[in-house]
Amino acid sequence: VENEDLSPALVEEATSVRGKSLLAVVAFSIAFARAFEQKNNSLAADCLEICLSSSGWSTPGIRSALMANAAIFQAERRGRVDLAEQWLADLPSDATTKDYRLKAEGAILEARSNFEGTLLKIEACEKDAESIGDERKRQRTLAKLAQWKSDVEQKLAEVRTS
Repeated sequence: VENEDLSPALVEEATSVRGKSLLAVVAFSIAFARAFEQKNNSLAADCLEICLSSSGWSTPGIRSALMANAAIFQAERRGRVDLAEQWLADLPSDATTKDYRLKAEGAILEARSNFEGTLLKIEACEKDAESIGDERKRQRTLAKLAQWKSDVEQKLAEVRTS
């Protein structure tokens, strides 16, 4: 089930777990993803804040994902490229964070209206996604990237015709 399709009752039950723990980070990261996909920016911001404040209890991979999500959220939903760049600067630069970094860089470029640059980042993400071993995860990832690409191509077309 996609995060955005989870029942509100299930998400509410999962996020009733409070405190600094890996369980809280996971529950609130799912709630963040659901709220983000539903464009509920206020709830997404609250959930992300809880995740970040408890991120010391998570794995390095989860912390990297949270930092990338913070960069994307700031760029895409808040228009705060300065804060997005700060989150991106804190994101470790290694093979395990390549996909996160590409998506955050793409969100920052899109917030700057650099749609050609954004499309290049999306294409790099698509290339990386092709190597995902889990077929269902690969298809889900490619579908989300295709939607992002379509949105950016539409913005680029609007700029070119104005």
